[in-house]
Amino acid sequence: MAKMRQLNMQAEGRAEQMRVSYMKMEERDRLIREEGERKGETKSLISIIRKKTEKGYGAEKIAADLEMKKEKVILILEALEKYGDRTDREIAEMMVEENS
Repeated sequence: MAKMRQLNMQAEGRAEQMRVSYMKMEERDRLIREEGERKGETKSLISIIRKKTEKGYGAEKIAADLEMKKEKVILILEALEKYGDRTDREIAEMMVEENS
């Protein structure tokens, strides 16, 4: 009887470990998804802002048009100036990683 209880306790312990592992995997997957969403949103903004600067728009006009804070537009403009030879995707990845 004691042996059965011990086996049941071991099985319960393994089951708990599996639940914890599963929860950790779910959390990791959620974080990966969220980072991907941030990169996608940032890439879209970079693309739009790049096009608007090519039309001669300044930070204030872009911020007003996109209903964004001017400071955020300025950060993207600075990244475009610094890394203008890179793709919008590459710049977005760098910006998201810097802010993570």
